[in-house]
Amino acid sequence: SETARIQLPGYGFRIVFSRGAGRAYVMGWKYDSVTGQMAYGLTCIDTGTNSVIKTIPLPSWGHLLAHPSQERVYFLKSSWYYYYGGLGPPAGEVWVINTKTSQVEAKLPVGVGADGLDVDPVRSLVVVANPQDGTITLIQDDDHTPPASPAGVTVGDVPGDEGTALAVSWAANTEGDLKE
Repeated sequence: SETARIQLPGYGFRIVFSRGAGRAYVMGWKYDSVTGQMAYGLTCIDTGTNSVIKTIPLPSWGHLLAHPSQERVYFLKSSWYYYYGGLGPPAGEVWVINTKTSQVEAKLPVGVGADGLDVDPVRSLVVVANPQDGTITLIQDDDHTPPASPAGVTVGDVPGDEGTALAVSWAANTEGDLKE
């Protein structure tokens, strides 16, 4: 049975939960009848009181990721929409949101066609796939910068592919956290 219903400022379509902060982040949209445009936002909800804390305006739809061990949520502004919609350059961007303050800590440029992200909690890296320029972007989770030396990461062409896919290999460490 339903235990609570929380009114959102629009239509929610993606949700992530932050560990330890007691918050849920819901990405949503609503139609702005004044401008005739879609408005996107990330609504922060206190899961203890089931109340909306704030809504952070977003530039578009995209992907959400909650870091499993850090106090951050990542929003990837997907550039596929802009590219195929003819709305501008297809550059992606990652927003880093602090889950304690619900504030945007950083806005980081990523590659062309950015369309997916995940986290490697062992190495504290956020990884963004950039299929249109054939790269991945690595971001250190602790200070939002590229790693000085991406040791253990190999990026190359997939054998037999015509340049549309990448092979990304993570070398396993001695504790066996990841396997190639």
